[in-house]
Amino acid sequence: MLVVEDNATILSVGKYFLELEGFDVIVAEDGRLGLETALRESPDVIVSDVNMPGMSGVEMVKALRRDSRTANIRVLMLTSEASVDTEAEGLAAGADDYILKPVEPRRLAARVKALLARSRHVTA
Repeated sequence: MLVVEDNATILSVGKYFLELEGFDVIVAEDGRLGLETALRESPDVIVSDVNMPGMSGVEMVKALRRDSRTANIRVLMLTSEASVDTEAEGLAAGADDYILKPVEPRRLAARVKALLARSRHVTA
């Protein structure tokens, strides 16, 4: 699993809790590094912030979907913006799920597990 987040505290706490849930977690600090890491590591799922400097999470998802090597990676977007427009933009870009911050760690883990289960069902 790849977690893409520009806030160091959120990144380290998220990584910690996801690892407690049994996930192998790699991290990237912005969308550009997230895209590079996804191309190099081919994670099953990406959890990404929406608003980041440089390449946003939405721009990263669009780039992932354009590349055949990353087009099928499941993506869950995180944001602190409780806006229907922001959520719709992320989903239209190709995100598979969307969740508001602050997120309860168990809820995040459950959403990730659901994405992985759907991915296995589709590819099985």
